Amino acid sequence: MGKDLTPLPPEAGDGERKRPARHRAWIWIALWCGAFLALPGVLVGLLHQQKAREYAASLTTVARREAPAAPEWVPLRGDYRVHEARLNGGAGNAVLLAAEPIEDTAEYFERHWQRTGFQVSKNLMSHDQQISTAILNASHAAGRFALVTLSRSEHGTRIELAWSEKK
Repeated sequence: MGKDLTPLPPEAGDGERKRPARHRAWIWIALWCGAFLALPGVLVGLLHQQKAREYAASLTTVARREAPAAPEWVPLRGDYRVHEARLNGGAGNAVLLAAEPIEDTAEYFERHWQRTGFQVSKNLMSHDQQISTAILNASHAAGRFALVTLSRSEHGTRIELAWSEKK
């Protein structure tokens, strides 16, 4: 009547049983479907990563910017990329992007301000043993105040600065 789908008995000397051809075909179909479903996800991820790099490269760096992004007493590395900056007399704010991780950026700001006589308080928010956000508050006896909020971004670290200086 129909085909016999029972597996073949093992041959002499062959220790494992062979699967029927129909079963092997379903395995191959499942593997190909998995590959075709995963491939678009990988390609979209690579495209998103490339777009993020292009966006970061389009922003000017602190070192190449004609107008300062912050006063000289606010420590900025030359490779920070300026997303936006607004100076308003003795106060202002800026949003910058840094390539290094949050931990290194927070340590850089903290050490620089402590060496120049600022009182610095730091609040680190962590999740799964990784710092997700850092907030630094710096104040100086000369009437200088700064608030730095660091968070993760697709480019590394997002730095939000706000400062005020009494003259």
